[in-house]
Amino acid sequence: MEKRYTSAEAALVAKRHEETITKALRQLGGLHGTQSGRKGRWLIRESCLDAWLDHLPCAHQMAVAA
Repeated sequence: MEKRYTSAEAALVAKRHEETITKALRQLGGLHGTQSGRKGRWLIRESCLDAWLDHLPCAHQMAVAA
């Protein structure tokens, strides 16, 4: 099973501010993640974070676009 990060954990790994991560998650075509409920916490797959850091779409975004 692939590692998943909270937005706070993703911010530490990416060396970005947590608000930057949250904004990217809310942005269409930005960082891909899932949210449990409307105000729930975000979970980001490691591969999605890596793709975002490389300025590439993750596999999940490409599947939705197809």
